[in-house]
Amino acid sequence: MTRRMKFSLLPVLLGLWVVAAIAPGCNCNDNPGTGILGNIATDLPNNRLIFTNGEVNKAVEREFKLYNDGNVEIDISSLKVVKDTSGVFSLVDPPSATKLQPGEANGITIKVKFLAKESGVFSARIEVNSPNADNVDSSGNFYIELRNQLLTPDVRFDCGRQLDFGAVDKGKTKTMSCVISNAGTANLTITGVKYVPEKGSKEDFKWDEPKFPATVEPGGESKLEIKITYAPSDYPPAEDQGVFELETNAAVPQKLRVIGVTAVPLITLVPMYGQCKADGECKNIDRRLSCTKDDASGQDLCLPRGDTTPFLIFPLTSKGKVTKRTFVIRSNGERPLKIDEIKLDSNSSGDFKVLTTSVQFPFTLNPKQEKEITVEYAPSDAQEDSGTVVVTSNAGNKAQATILLEAASRGCNLEVNPRSHRFRAPKPPLTVNIINAGNESCTLKKVSLKSAGGQTAFALLPTPQPNQTIVPNGRIDFLVNFNPPDSNQEYKDVVVIESSDPDEPTIELELVGKVEGSQECELEATPRRLVFGLVGVGRSKKLSLGLTNKGWGTCNITSLNVVGTKPAANNAFQLASRVQPPLKIDSGSNIRLEIAYTPPQEQPGYEGRLSIDSNDKSNPTYTVDLTGSSGTLCLEIVPSSMDFGSSKFGCSTPTRKIQVFNLGAAKCQASIQITKIGLAQGTTSEFRIMSAPPVPKTINKGENIEIGMSYKPKTVGVDTGTLDIENNVQGQSPVTVPLVGEGVSTDDQKDVFKQ
Repeated sequence: MTRRMKFSLLPVLLGLWVVAAIAPGCNCNDNPGTGILGNIATDLPNNRLIFTNGEVNKAVEREFKLYNDGNVEIDISSLKVVKDTSGVFSLVDPPSATKLQPGEANGITIKVKFLAKESGVFSARIEVNSPNADNVDSSGNFYIELRNQLLTPDVRFDCGRQLDFGAVDKGKTKTMSCVISNAGTANLTITGVKYVPEKGSKEDFKWDEPKFPATVEPGGESKLEIKITYAPSDYPPAEDQGVFELETNAAVPQKLRVIGVTAVPLITLVPMYGQCKADGECKNIDRRLSCTKDDASGQDLCLPRGDTTPFLIFPLTSKGKVTKRTFVIRSNGERPLKIDEIKLDSNSSGDFKVLTTSVQFPFTLNPKQEKEITVEYAPSDAQEDSGTVVVTSNAGNKAQATILLEAASRGCNLEVNPRSHRFRAPKPPLTVNIINAGNESCTLKKVSLKSAGGQTAFALLPTPQPNQTIVPNGRIDFLVNFNPPDSNQEYKDVVVIESSDPDEPTIELELVGKVEGSQECELEATPRRLVFGLVGVGRSKKLSLGLTNKGWGTCNITSLNVVGTKPAANNAFQLASRVQPPLKIDSGSNIRLEIAYTPPQEQPGYEGRLSIDSNDKSNPTYTVDLTGSSGTLCLEIVPSSMDFGSSKFGCSTPTRKIQVFNLGAAKCQASIQITKIGLAQGTTSEFRIMSAPPVPKTINKGENIEIGMSYKPKTVGVDTGTLDIENNVQGQSPVTVPLVGEGVSTDDQKDVFKQ
């Protein structure tokens, strides 16, 4: 019975009920209960069945319970899917016409299948028809909504949607791959691709695979490999970058970014002006400089602007003086930088010189390496000079990089003398000269001790007044006094001189002071005894000794005397040095003395003594013993002594040869065996044997061997030693070769050759 019929019969039924109520003795109770009519219900929220795990071309089934939640039995005439325009929903084994008794336990299970053949969102209805259910529409239908979640591909890139090819040589290729998968619910279809360049050439990246169209099935198991080749074709630019845009059926755009760098060596020339704190310091040198953080070193340096050719400014330099400036060659590319040549161009002044004598060309700088090059300027006249240094290399950015050289012809140029000083005694004080060697006035802003305000053993006498003007060729002198509170302690300080000199606005004079020795003059000879060994009659051999003042003052040498003591008054020993008393040896300084031994006749032994008179209170007459013998030499040593001259400490002299001859002299054996070659005990390590034949070594009559020797002083001062050549000649082993050398603090090297 329909709802409309029920409402139209309601007045009639009410009337019958009233009649029955007042009619006595009538009992028509064929249907005693009057409860709720039958109701169609499901166990679905809001009577909606949603398929959440569907995939394209994959059937999914879901079920629900259909039951009667009223009190009266209802009839189900039919169940069918309606409004399914895509035909993706269907009932599995739908029941035929049936009855539903009241109660959920009496319900029936309905199965629904979902099978889509394309991505998208689909919907439909299940129409349940009942002639007597209370909750149906006018057509007797109850509806259950059917719907699925969106079926779409979900694209995953195992490369993170970016391929970084790194650095690739120009003209070379590199192929990389990226695998994509589909974690979605629909097939991924790729129909094409388009490359959108962002940097560099659009031809440098090439899509190799896959060909189109290409499909990736859902579920994550299916894979598709993308292959792209990078072939940098030109430089600059250094970097290539772009995006491959995939044409797909995905809801969101699919893009793959590619990045590559053309691998070429690159060069940068950086002039070195030192660290800075503010632009003003750099502008004082040249207005084109600014205080900029140097990325390579992390320091703030005075650098030219990035768009200008680098330049080196040489301040005013007097004729006869030398100014040096340095620049750095940096390799900042992806490949090694090979430097083929560094030279001045043809228009450069001859007063400039690139110091590359110690550089072997070509040389290579690996990426991020650098090399410092020094340019020297020694003006020959008062003219303003300029030049250009050309660095030729395999750099991709500048095969011939240049740095300009500019020398000022006018300016302030302060010179301070000395630049460092070591006090070895409380007196005398040090005189410091500040001279303006330029042709414009200088302002002496301030002179002070770095330790000002703290405890120091040094004092300025007097302290120069601040902001003084020093005219060209003018000078200001002052004294530095050393007065140590503790004579056993070493003291250090620095005199800081600030001025308007554009090249050196701050000059530092280093001071070191320590009282050396227990008295003003304290002589020490090295060695204390000169042993000349066997020397042939009529031949001469010279040996050297160093005489050092270990005291804190000055030694005054008043006389040098050599006397023969055995045989008495013999004249076999003579002073061969050109130095003659009176002599002065300052604290820590030394002189070298040479003694010649010339035996007048064959003698088992000669003895003598060198006497040195001085103001050394503990040893006013200092003596050095002299010994030698004479006879027939079986081995001849050339040179008989090796004097390496003077060399800067820390630097080695060239290797020099000592030759050992078997002369076949009378009374000597025809074959002589050399059993050992070595430095005698007490010889300093500054002397080194660079080459020698293996021993034992036999030298036959007329033959010789060579021994290579070198000298590398560790400190300033005279070094002495002896080379021993042991042999099997009775009474003539070892044959000794005296060694002497002097370490100095300057670059000047003095060679002494003796035959």
